[in-house]
Amino acid sequence: MEEKKRDLEGLIEFLNFAKKSGYVVAATGDNRIRIAKEVLTAVPNIDTTDVTKLDLEDVFSRYATLMASKLPATTLQGNKSHLKSSIREFSTYLADPVHYKPKSGKAKKEATPKPQAQKPSPAKKPPKSEIQPSKQDVLPTPSLHIDIQIHISPQASDPQIDKVFESMAKHLKDLYKQHQSN
Repeated sequence: MEEKKRDLEGLIEFLNFAKKSGYVVAATGDNRIRIAKEVLTAVPNIDTTDVTKLDLEDVFSRYATLMASKLPATTLQGNKSHLKSSIREFSTYLADPVHYKPKSGKAKKEATPKPQAQKPSPAKKPPKSEIQPSKQDVLPTPSLHIDIQIHISPQASDPQIDKVFESMAKHLKDLYKQHQSN
């Protein structure tokens, strides 16, 4: 692979190299290649002669606008993460191809020590009679919180959409009443 090749084709060559060299799992490599091609060819008027210098926030903002009705937000966010990782690794490789080693999430997690929780010393524990809570100290039952994400086809008619929300309201109201009675 040429060191100076910084365009989309160079990125794809690097991702294939990383996959074949065992730097990434084959499925991850294939996914990153697909995403790089998809995103960087879907957005018009971007200069891919040097992908390491792209304004990825702008590219993804435009890509998200183009794909909003076709892909869920979670997929868009995953694609953004994969492309950022791919370009970051490509830049690292270009800086020093001979000593290239990928920056894996595992290495970062292992390098960051977890804070140790301090256990109270046995001498400082109050006697059991002092531990029992009074009625005022008892915590209330946790409340119920539900997040709902709905994906409705752009071809759905207004009456169909109204029926979906009407049904949801009915079922959520029933769920709320049931929860309140418990």
